Amino acid sequence: MTTFNLIPRASTLAALLAAVLCAGCVAVVPGNNQSKSSPKAAAGAPFCQTSANGKQVACGGEAPFCQQSSDGSAVACGGKAPFCQTSSDGKQVACGGEAPFCAKSTDGKQVACGGKAPFCEQSSDGTKVACGGAQAL
Repeated sequence: MTTFNLIPRASTLAALLAAVLCAGCVAVVPGNNQSKSSPKAAAGAPFCQTSANGKQVACGGEAPFCQQSSDGSAVACGGKAPFCQTSSDGKQVACGGEAPFCAKSTDGKQVACGGKAPFCEQSSDGTKVACGGAQAL
């Protein structure tokens, strides 16, 4: 007659306990690099677009330029633009992400700073302020 050891081992108990406690759990394991989004994919569009009514404009993070709205009242700059631009009516200003400086609108009431500017700047009347994204040295 064969005798069976009815006392389970500690490792068997631990595995059984883990199976009971994690019933319905989902294991999260790191995937390969193909499933990660690339910085370029997350950076945005390489162009600007004006609204249908011509009063607004927006630029993507990969756009290397600025653009005015059709009516000239608004301006936007892309994340790769290394400069600032004022709207043709002089009331708005925008700076690109690569611009290392700040700029004011023609009337001085609006201010914008590029992403590489290591400082902040106030509007002429002191009611607005803009800061660049670079760290000051």
